[in-house]
Amino acid sequence: MYFAKKNLQQQIVISVISDLVTDQRVQKVATTLHNNGYKITVIGANKRNSKPLPSSPYTAQRINLFFNKGFLFYAEWNLRLFFKLFFLKKHILLANDLDTLLPNFLHSKWSKAKLVYDSHEYFIEQEELQGRNFVKNVWQILEEYIFPKLKNVYTVNDSIANIYAKKYAVKVAVIKNLPQHKKTELPDGQIVELLTKQLIDKKIILTQGTGFNSNRGLEELVAAMEFVDESFCLVIIGSGLIIEEVKKNAIHKKNVFFINTVSPAQLNWITKLSYLGCTLDKATCLNYEYALPNKLFDYIQANVPIVASNRVEVANIVNNNIGIVIENVTPTTIAATINQITNEQYKIWKNNVAILSTQYTWEMQESKLLQIFNDLK
Repeated sequence: MYFAKKNLQQQIVISVISDLVTDQRVQKVATTLHNNGYKITVIGANKRNSKPLPSSPYTAQRINLFFNKGFLFYAEWNLRLFFKLFFLKKHILLANDLDTLLPNFLHSKWSKAKLVYDSHEYFIEQEELQGRNFVKNVWQILEEYIFPKLKNVYTVNDSIANIYAKKYAVKVAVIKNLPQHKKTELPDGQIVELLTKQLIDKKIILTQGTGFNSNRGLEELVAAMEFVDESFCLVIIGSGLIIEEVKKNAIHKKNVFFINTVSPAQLNWITKLSYLGCTLDKATCLNYEYALPNKLFDYIQANVPIVASNRVEVANIVNNNIGIVIENVTPTTIAATINQITNEQYKIWKNNVAILSTQYTWEMQESKLLQIFNDLK
């Protein structure tokens, strides 16, 4: 572990708009920094469906919000975060994604606090902003104003780092969102019964996440279950903008099952029972094209072979013969791909993913993360 004594008692305030319960990247960063001598306070948004905060070695707080989506949600969040930061002791500010950057940037200018920016994705090219030119332009103006002034930036993969570095002439480090060696924890009794009794003879196809939005392949994956071999079933874990509509469309499919968002430890337990893991983003926006989803590494650590769409960063990893990459995200293509997997091919994937799982761990990223904070400019 990379411990720097000079950093003992330095206070880092971490801001993120996402759910503190399910945001594994923020949890890992906060834990690593805490374990290496920093005092950590994490600030998140308290939404109507937020689950109680779990215990953690660092301080975690939430900001109550009246609005839960849209422009007013982001405006209220930024305003409340701005005032919240006034009342927190801070030597370092860590802003996660563009929707937390402005309040942190302003405070870094008015105080002696150093600012670090963690870009979880290619924010202004995300799916939700496509066709919403006014909203996209607001975010883009904000990014273009602040980003060139940043000195300490990191992101999730080389593709996004290269885009930002070329666009803003700023050095951007890469901290991949790799999983920790996780503990496993039994979910509630109903989930355990579903997976170990009702589906005991089935090969589980798993897809999971907290961002099930359009063009991520979920609708096509559900439709594909009409054509797959009867030995398979689909388990969908998580939430998102389209999840309720997908549930309605799948109500008559007997081989499709939904589980609400669970803790990382519970998710790890479920993932280990799976036969295949799916990540099927379509190339409808640059954020999806260059994405490197958390679930990809969750599958790898659980030694689960992968069916993936041909997105740049994902394909680079899956093409290590740990699964198969498909060109077209359609129900028939997905079903045909799954049906044609042979036992011999699956054994090869299973062996290779077990080897790769030892390389793709958060522990391999910690020294790079700590170097950024220990050498702040």
